[in-house]
Amino acid sequence: MENKIISTLFNTGNIELTETAVLDDVLLKAEERILPAIEAIRTELLKRAQAGEKLMNFNLRKGSCVKKWSDETKAIEAAKTMGCDITTQKAKTFTQVKKEFGDFIAEELEKQGCVVNVFAKNTLIKR
Repeated sequence: MENKIISTLFNTGNIELTETAVLDDVLLKAEERILPAIEAIRTELLKRAQAGEKLMNFNLRKGSCVKKWSDETKAIEAAKTMGCDITTQKAKTFTQVKKEFGDFIAEELEKQGCVVNVFAKNTLIKR
């Protein structure tokens, strides 16, 4: 059954798929043809889900968000004015500062424009 499907899809004729070289070639051709098509479909579904369309078999999972310094020097100076040294050899991460100095300092640094949100890309997940 599999031989018939593969020979139809990839024009291999009646070749027995027992030879490694033949299987290798068939897989290469399959990847060249199928993977781009799957990626195009995935991209289109992601675009539709982001536009609010309800998908039957997938949910949209928002990418995570990481806070980073928009200007490391500015963040170091701003933190110093609040009595906090956020440096080691370079500035600590936003998460490290929040953990060590608390929410107030972290929020003040955000208000002063020292922080940017870096979002991971959204992905589709099967239901």
